[in-house]
Amino acid sequence: MSKIHIALVSREALPVYYIIAELRPDKIHLIGTKESDDVMNRIENVLVQQGFDCCKHVTQPYDIKNCMEVCSRIQEQCEGDEVSYNLTCGTKPMAIGAMRCAQNHGARMFYTDSKTMVDINSLASSPLSARIDNETLFTLQGQRLKEWNGYAFDKARTECSLSIKEFIEDSPQAYECLMKEYMRYRQLPKEYSCGKVDYCRTANKEINIEYNYVNVFSSTYPGAFDLLFKGRWWETLVADAVNKWSGGKYEIWTNVRFEPNTEQANKLDKNEIDVLVNLGNTLLFVECKSGAFTQDNIYKLGSVCQTYGSYKSKGVIIAYRKNAIKKELVEKAHDEKIDIIVANKALSNISSELNRICISLKS
Repeated sequence: MSKIHIALVSREALPVYYIIAELRPDKIHLIGTKESDDVMNRIENVLVQQGFDCCKHVTQPYDIKNCMEVCSRIQEQCEGDEVSYNLTCGTKPMAIGAMRCAQNHGARMFYTDSKTMVDINSLASSPLSARIDNETLFTLQGQRLKEWNGYAFDKARTECSLSIKEFIEDSPQAYECLMKEYMRYRQLPKEYSCGKVDYCRTANKEINIEYNYVNVFSSTYPGAFDLLFKGRWWETLVADAVNKWSGGKYEIWTNVRFEPNTEQANKLDKNEIDVLVNLGNTLLFVECKSGAFTQDNIYKLGSVCQTYGSYKSKGVIIAYRKNAIKKELVEKAHDEKIDIIVANKALSNISSELNRICISLKS
């Protein structure tokens, strides 16, 4: 006896895939309309690449009888097989037609969101246990990845980042002086002086900073300049903290860049994210802010979550400076359904805050 699965398709690909990943049927029938053909093609391509036997069927979006007929033709081929239906997507008339056919043949029916699967026959619900990798999630949604890095601990990079954090906290005047100059020109000369501050970057990229004739920062790490002046030190420490919290349970990517399609390119001026966490079927888009940020930054993160994430994805800003969080920013973040975490000095509160966010996603 084979396991046959019939799924209605509309605009969302993920609710269709969730149950397939959970049930692992022997054959899949996708039923959609001409308008959902692109989504069906994406789902079919992913399923075929993963070794599933899959075929497509077209019905009329608002014709109950037509959908019943399509389902009945499939049922005729499945005598003696175990048949299940996913009624999550499609139009209401399609769902009614498919349900009538399922009832006539004693088939199981399901409805799903990103966390649970409901057996419509018994009304019992169960959590989804199948995990979907990042590439599959984005492919199903028609998104293209330009570049990304799977998280990997880099001891030298982390040690340099910790040294930068110590420098910023112990010598804030020197740091602010250099950052003002860098932000003005987006570069620094190899040797630069400003009041009590002396900066030097040698030919082999070694950085030395003195304040009042005392060395306050020194590094031979090749990427120290970008870590220090482009805020990558904070991204590194946050990624380390997120990975520690994950404990190997979740897929974590850093420096993720998407390839917008033509329509998206006209609407978006941001297509990258610092840290991406896959919770299984839900994505956390994490932005790392070592300095001040604005409502515009919050709006852009919300836009990235909606465009590139699943419909249950979540945006999180992890900030270094408490004084950067203004009341209006908290209100804007709330409106955009984005959480703001202000890390303590040891970054030890990030784990508890991420746990809180995950619990809120389940509620």
